[in-house]
Formats: sequence, C-alpha cells, structure tokens
Amino acid sequence: MFSFFKRKSNSKRPVEDEENKGEKIESNDSSITISFQKDYYEKDFPSISIPSSDEFLLIEKYVDSGDYFLKDQTLFKLGSKIHGSGTVQIKLPFSGRIEKYHMNSFMNLKFGDKLISVSKFDDESFVQDKLFEKQKEKLDLTEVSLIVDEFTGGETIKFTKISDDETEFFKLYEPNASYSFQFLGFSFVNHNGFVYLSFHSRNENFSLSKGDSIIMLFEGGAKLEFEFKNAGHGTKGARTNYELLNYDILNTFLTRKFLKLKIISIRRNLYDVYDLNHSIKKDNQNEELSFTQYDTELAGQYLLQLLTFKFIEYNKSRNENWIEY
Repeated sequence: MFSFFKRKSNSKRPVEDEENKGEKIESNDSSITISFQKDYYEKDFPSISIPSSDEFLLIEKYVDSGDYFLKDQTLFKLGSKIHGSGTVQIKLPFSGRIEKYHMNSFMNLKFGDKLISVSKFDDESFVQDKLFEKQKEKLDLTEVSLIVDEFTGGETIKFTKISDDETEFFKLYEPNASYSFQFLGFSFVNHNGFVYLSFHSRNENFSLSKGDSIIMLFEGGAKLEFEFKNAGHGTKGARTNYELLNYDILNTFLTRKFLKLKIISIRRNLYDVYDLNHSIKKDNQNEELSFTQYDTELAGQYLLQLLTFKFIEYNKSRNENWIEY
C-alpha cells in the first residue's frame, strides 16, 4: 500500500566534504565544526550591514542536538547585541545531524567563534528518511469522521484532523511561501453519497471561480485535470469549490507519487504552482504562522497517501460495496 516509502539509502555513514577541506569547515573524523562565518548565515534584514566587531546571542533554536536537518534549513537564529545589526539565520549548504552545540543563550558570540559540530550526509534521502521517522507518529494522527446533522439526519464523511492539524484540508504551499496560512488545500468528502474533491484557496488571486482549473501531476506522467463548473463560495482570500470524485481519481492518489499542482485563474489570466517542497520553517516566533502538517516532501507524500487510504477504508467500513480496490 505504501510501497514507495520503503526506500533504502545508499549510505548511512556521515562523510567528510573533500571540497571544503582547508576552508572554513574544520573536519575531525566524521564530525565537522561550524564557526560563525558569513558563508553560514542569512540576514533577516539584508540592507543592514554587520560590523566585524558586533556580538550576537542565541535567540531561537529550531533543531536540537541529535536531530537531523536538510540543506539550507534554518538551524537557529542569532540576534545582534551591540550594533543593532538585526538577526541572522544559520543555515548549512548540506544535510546532516547536529552532534553538539558549542554555545548557549548566555554566551556572547563573535565572528569566528565555534557554533556547532555536525555530521554531514551526502545521501540526502537518508536524512529525509530519518526526519520522516520522527514525524510519522504525528502524521498518523489523521482522522476521518462521520458527521451527522441532527436536524435532517444527513451524513457526511470527512476529515476532522490531518496530521495534528484540526482541519479537513491537506495543504500545499508555494515553494517560497513564508507563512502556513498561505495554502491551497484539498480534501475528500462523502455527503449523503455525493462523493467529491473539495478545494480551498487562501490566495486572493485564485478564487476558484467557474472556469478556473487545476492540473495535478503525478509520477509516471499521470495527470488529473479539473475545470470548475460551478461558482466558488466563501469570502475574499478563503474560497472553496469542488469536483466529483470517482474510482480513477482516488486510485491515482493512492498509487501514484504526487509531484506538483498548477492552478489557473481564467478571469485574471494568472497561474501558480504548489508542491510538497515548501520553505516554511519554524523560524517565526508566532507558532500559528509557521505551523505545517508536514515538514518534508517524503512526509507529505506519506500523509497524502495515508488520508486517501483512510477515506476509502472508512467508506468501505460503512458500505462494503462502496468501491472495490
């Protein structure tokens, strides 16, 4: 059922970066010491210069000792103490695991000071697997439920939680999205036997109006195309529309690896692309703005296949002849 997640890494051992020997990375066996250098930080306020005499304090930590990280992921944030140079995000140009922090929130950090020791992994798929293992317990919290209208007796089978997010929508993001509320969501619904795919847009440019369309690409060249035949509903910046579900659509979600989605506004003559490789990190002090259902592409693939499987199984548990797979 989840065969494409049983991926084996080519190597599980950290390796040294031969190209960086003798540069700003110090190697000691498989452990690499990272110092406070320009190559490893990104300024939150690019227009503000940082004097070499400035000192910094650790203000936010996003990856703990012993945890794995991906290339260009924000590991922690440092704030200027003397010259008001703003804050910087520490990122590394490779994936790996943090072995040790050499500083704490009470230390004044100068350029050249040691920050962390890490293990570097050339096999990024191995790191993805490790991050997925840590997230899986959260992803498995996904729930599909039966909602009964006590006034009409109507029954709706829908998701009430996806991962640890109390929502009905699986959320996609633009690759450069900054906040988690900027999503395009979709979900499976069975309302009194009317089975449909519900779409929800939080982008004011894409109101899911009549004539707008969505194209979903999957591995192996599979494609799902939808053109909305009805007017969407909702408020500005939060619009919903739907398309009918059938066996072939559900089977594509269940058996094919999702790649990306393109949404097209016919009225505005605009399009946008969403995928599972969002850049949203927990580097925002407001947790509500940075909360996501999944943090990596692998976790997103698993979550999408999981909710498809759960929707099918729940419907079959109430009607064994619902769909035969």
